[in-house]
Amino acid sequence: MKKTIAMITFMIAVCFTAGTSTCLAQPKMPIGTLAQNTPDDVKRAVEALYSSDYKTQLAAIKTLGDLGEQAEAAVPFLISILAERRYAAAGKALGRIGEAAFEPLAKALEHKDVQMRQAAASAMGKLNDPRAVEPLIKLLADPDVMTRAATALARYRSDPRTTDLLVGGLKDKDPARRRGAAYALQRVADRRSVDALIESLKDKDAQVRAAAAAALGMMRTTKAAGPMIPLLKDKDEAVRTEAAKAMARMKNNSVVEPLIKVLQTDPAPAVRKAAAETLGYLNDPRAAEPLVAAITKDNDQTVKQQAARQAAKLKSPRMLDLLVPLLKDRDPKVRECAATALVMLKDPRALEHFVALLKDREHRVKVQAARGLARLGDVAAVEPLIEALRDKELLAETTSALARLRDPRAVDPLIATLAKAEEAQRRTVSSALRRITGQDLAENPAKWSKWWKENKRMFDLKK
Repeated sequence: MKKTIAMITFMIAVCFTAGTSTCLAQPKMPIGTLAQNTPDDVKRAVEALYSSDYKTQLAAIKTLGDLGEQAEAAVPFLISILAERRYAAAGKALGRIGEAAFEPLAKALEHKDVQMRQAAASAMGKLNDPRAVEPLIKLLADPDVMTRAATALARYRSDPRTTDLLVGGLKDKDPARRRGAAYALQRVADRRSVDALIESLKDKDAQVRAAAAAALGMMRTTKAAGPMIPLLKDKDEAVRTEAAKAMARMKNNSVVEPLIKVLQTDPAPAVRKAAAETLGYLNDPRAAEPLVAAITKDNDQTVKQQAARQAAKLKSPRMLDLLVPLLKDRDPKVRECAATALVMLKDPRALEHFVALLKDREHRVKVQAARGLARLGDVAAVEPLIEALRDKELLAETTSALARLRDPRAVDPLIATLAKAEEAQRRTVSSALRRITGQDLAENPAKWSKWWKENKRMFDLKK
């Protein structure tokens, strides 16, 4: 085994000295280094790794994985191509080979090349060997490999040592190790770590505080809601953002008022946006007016849009009344956001407001109006939508809405529109005709006119 590890270490070094693009197309170690007593099927698969055909190589890698422990002799060959992204399947094959791959992979975790360490960490996660836990935890201090190591550790969540070691890592003197431990606990999501993570919300390192907040959110524990509220005032923007996001999963309405204050006062758009999103998830009526106010008062468009989406989610009976005044705001961005919220609200009382918005000066507002009419599904919208067919810029949305309503009164106007439409728009119009009539006469207005003249009596045009 020691001889095998030494060989692998040497070949990894040679491989990366030669250059990734050249070396990793095929194993660099000579096929003659394969043990003489290697089973024939393993030998054939290893030989295929040297093929100039990529599909043949991938098939060989899969075969070696399928052979499992029998393919032990292939480990150094698979390790030598492990870091090449096109050969990610090599990691899966090493995992299926099992115990024989552990020590070579552990050695690869220490390699100076980032790609090799990342690939080895991922492969360790597939190995299903409890010995992988400790080397993976050590790797969490490596910022380039932390994500891969944490993902791999999640596969060992059933091993109680995983959580115990990670909780211990939260108290490490090295902030990099504490960050890695907190990040990994997001993936492991073991509730036994809740108390330790709550304590880490007070860590001196901002990245640890942010990772701890995110981990507690993943565990959906209401216990952490109270201790997390102070983080909404943290000096670090990322910490405040993660805290606001995590509160959405905790479903604890004690955080509503603090989040409303964040939405109204935090200087960072990302934090206000996160607060708006969480307020929508919590579905607390206290958030209705603050969310609507953010549509008009916030100076960041992404926050306005998020506030609009989340306001609609509240399904408050007062929401329509709160949004309607915004449809006449001077700022087109405000009108667009309010219209977007109305679309999501799907309140039948909004029909007349959508009809009025079809004549708005701002194209994006009109788009939302057409979408809203389509979503309401009320045939009272057919005539206004037919009239809106004159707006060439809105044609895609109006035809789509008419198609969804499937009202035959739209057929004549759509045929007339098809005859005048530009080539790029004809498919949309003909698609609407097809959906309403059940016929497919392509983009030929003459055929549509002839067919409709012969068949319109079959349709109810008196709606």
